[in-house]
Amino acid sequence: MSARKVIAICEETGERVGFGSVYALAKELGVTVPAVQQAQERCGVCKGWRIYDAPERIRERIKKLQNQLKIVEG
Repeated sequence: MSARKVIAICEETGERVGFGSVYALAKELGVTVPAVQQAQERCGVCKGWRIYDAPERIRERIKKLQNQLKIVEG
């Protein structure tokens, strides 16, 4: 299992920064890993930064959801 890449966008300035893992972002922000993970799962904010999954991971989630739709609609 590889590290979960994240994108952080500063709410105040709009600055966008990529991190190789939630651990790296948590360390940079001085918060716990679970705090970053909760913000990431909800596209929420942690210490003024909105946290998102990397685009590849979002695409994977979309694909899984589309497959679930096929199952429940079929």
